[in-house]
Formats: sequence, structure tokens, C-alpha cells
Amino acid sequence: MWPFDQNNQQMYQQYVDAWDQGTYGQLPEQEVQQHYQQFVRNAPQPMVEQVHQQYYEQMPQQQQGSLMQGLIGALTQHGYDPQQVGIQNTNPSTMSPGEAARMIGYAQQQNPGLLQQIMGPGGPLGSTGAKMTVAGIAALAAKRGGRHGRTRLGELVGTHGRSSLVECFTAASLLHLPLNTSLKETAHGTNGKSARDRRLSRPHARGTEGTCTAAGGVSRR
Repeated sequence: MWPFDQNNQQMYQQYVDAWDQGTYGQLPEQEVQQHYQQFVRNAPQPMVEQVHQQYYEQMPQQQQGSLMQGLIGALTQHGYDPQQVGIQNTNPSTMSPGEAARMIGYAQQQNPGLLQQIMGPGGPLGSTGAKMTVAGIAALAAKRGGRHGRTRLGELVGTHGRSSLVECFTAASLLHLPLNTSLKETAHGTNGKSARDRRLSRPHARGTEGTCTAAGGVSRR
């Protein structure tokens, strides 16, 4: 799930579709637990917070309170001080989605295993609630990961149309570009391009949303 694996394109699309269609509860339980574990252990803290916050906002209020009560209790039990998060309200029943996301981000930084414990079948959400929550977060992470990938690749290549995550990462791979490489997008057409200009297109890739095009002078830093 994270970092992005371009050899597993079908799985990412399956999870995005499951989120969009609201069928993520039907995803295999063991599989979503594994993807959730990869996500909270490897994804950047801001993304972890954003994904959890978005899912938290749609949870029933009772589940919200149970989740945060369990998380704060687990943090305290393992010697972590929830007050260090820097939020004013640590009452599990009245925390805002933003405050809950900050608490989750803190837990990820301190001990991501606590999140897996809280989101497990033996956690405060119960077996069914935990499965739905983890599946939803994993599906949403796949969807948000696609946006993150397109934005990050925007620093590398000019994007024409709605580029798919798979298309973008394939472009970066084929160009052999590290993530800190910058490609400047050019506005001119095919005439007058310098020898350093490059264009990558996939005219035979059907079913993709747009094409990632790299053009212009390449500046390596």
C-alpha cells in the first residue's frame, strides 16, 4: 500500500473503486489489515492524519469516542503523554476530527503498533467495527495516495489531462528520475524543441485517464 508499488496496479484500483462505491467492507480482512499496517508504518505523518481524519468524520459519534478513548488509554499505558500532542481537548467524547487526527499522528510517530492494536479485532471498535474502519482507511489511503502521487510527480513532469497514478509513476520510472529531479514543463509545441527536450506518451495505453508528458529542459539538483 505504501510506498506505491507500480507492479500492483490492479489492487490500487480495486481499493479506489471500493471506496467510491462504498463496498470497502467487502475487502478481505487479512489483506486490509496488512495494507493498513504498511500505511501507518511507512506513509508520511501528514497523510496518515489526513486519511484518518477524513474517515473519522463519517464515523458514528459513539465509535469516535470509543476509538479515541482506546487510543488515549493505550498511549498512557505505554508511557506516552497525550498532552504532548499540543491540543487543548483530550476528552475522547468531544474531540474534533482535527484533534483526533493529531492524536493519531502522534501515535504513529511514537509507536505505530498501537494504531494496529487499536484497529484490531480486539480493540475498542469490536471485530466488525474494526474491520470496517481498517478497510475504509485502507481504501481511502489508496485514493488519497493517487492524489499525492500525481501532485508529487507534478514536480517532475508536466501533466496533461487527468493522469492516472499508474501512468505517472510509470513515467518517472521509465525516465529513471529520482523524486527530487525537476522537469520543467514547456508550453511550445513540437517545433523548435532543443535536443534535451523529451516527450513521453503512451498512445497504446487504453483505459487510462490522460497521459503524463515530460517535456522541456531537465534540471538536476
